[in-house]
Amino acid sequence: MAGVVLVREAGGVVMDARGEPWSLASDSILAAASPEIADAMVAAVARGLAAV
Repeated sequence: MAGVVLVREAGGVVMDARGEPWSLASDSILAAASPEIADAMVAAVARGLAAV
């Protein structure tokens, strides 16, 4: 949780790997410097999972 607070206070974005807002109930975590980078990371995770 402390990491989530640090990222958000620094202006970053924290979400789960599906692109949903992160919560304590989330089963994954993704942190990025901006919403655009976060969206690109979520898309890359989705492509990776589709290849499995």
